[in-house]
Amino acid sequence: MTRLLESFLKRITGLRVYALIGKSGTGKSFRAQLIAERYRIPLIIDDGLLIQEGVLVAGRSAKKDANYLAAVKTAVFEDPLHRQEVVDALRRLPTSKVLILGTSVKMVRLVVERLGLSIVDKWIRIEDVATEEEIQTAQAQRNKGRHVIPASRLEVGRHHASIILGSFFVRGKKSFEKTVVSPPFHNKNPGQIALSEPALREMILHCVDEFDSSLKILRLKLSQKRQAWRITLTIDAPYGRDLPRFLTSLQEFVRSRLERYTGLQIDVVDVAIHGIR
Repeated sequence: MTRLLESFLKRITGLRVYALIGKSGTGKSFRAQLIAERYRIPLIIDDGLLIQEGVLVAGRSAKKDANYLAAVKTAVFEDPLHRQEVVDALRRLPTSKVLILGTSVKMVRLVVERLGLSIVDKWIRIEDVATEEEIQTAQAQRNKGRHVIPASRLEVGRHHASIILGSFFVRGKKSFEKTVVSPPFHNKNPGQIALSEPALREMILHCVDEFDSSLKILRLKLSQKRQAWRITLTIDAPYGRDLPRFLTSLQEFVRSRLERYTGLQIDVVDVAIHGIR
């Protein structure tokens, strides 16, 4: 059976997919259950977790990871075992709708692809369901290292008790308990919102090492204009390579990986050659 046919059959008989997108710290997890209630969606996928009406059904939380890069990988289900656990649960549960939370359209589409779901039926932006003041309030809380998981304190405590700060209730047609947590990766960079520059540098170095561990990076420069990042790498190029092809491949690898894992907009990746070794 071809992938196209499998996707077609999944769309007829499987889950309808809704997506809530917004930058980190804008209050997606805070509003998830209200949106789920409005559209009668029983399942939520948020930061590596599959949640059914406040109960943690499968997966693991990215908010438990020790560093930002690991958290991003967990959120997009890079680990095959983690991914399969959630896929099996989705197939097992007798439900018809799922809400996926993500920082960007690209991130949501990656989660959809990895979990074998159909295309997104409805896109919802955080700006459509929250005021600017509410978004700023959510960002202020994130700035203090406070993150939200849309599940009860009891549920979160079963798996992630060490990161719990407290809980609160949000009232819709019924009350929803949400848990406030402090992730280890945030504690390492107090006062930072979303992806800090040191974390971005760490991810770039990881990407370059994954591309070719023999490359030596002499300098790494970052600049940002209108939400788009410009990356300049100064390296010692390996001897005996087809340099134009090698450098083009390196640029595309770094750009695509960063956009894939973070949802950031990468304007350009420049590579400067210091020498040949």
